[in-house]
Amino acid sequence: MTKNENGRIHRFDSIADETPTEAVIRSHASLRDKQPIDLSPLADAIPCNALNALVNTGDEVTVTFTYEGTQTTVHGDGEIVIHEPA
Repeated sequence: MTKNENGRIHRFDSIADETPTEAVIRSHASLRDKQPIDLSPLADAIPCNALNALVNTGDEVTVTFTYEGTQTTVHGDGEIVIHEPA
């Protein structure tokens, strides 16, 4: 985790055979010490099929959206960055 005047930044990596959607949900659940079922539906923030399709097109892809009150960025290389505002 990195902390600055703009808030906290958390970095996660996806694991083998995990879709980008699954990685986002797992990362947010881990960050909040919750079960994935206790989070708001990711589909309310971004179309899950579109997220998976876009991110799986290559390492150079980056998708950013708002989820669970954070700015969440998914990189094509599997990195998930969650920025919690200050």
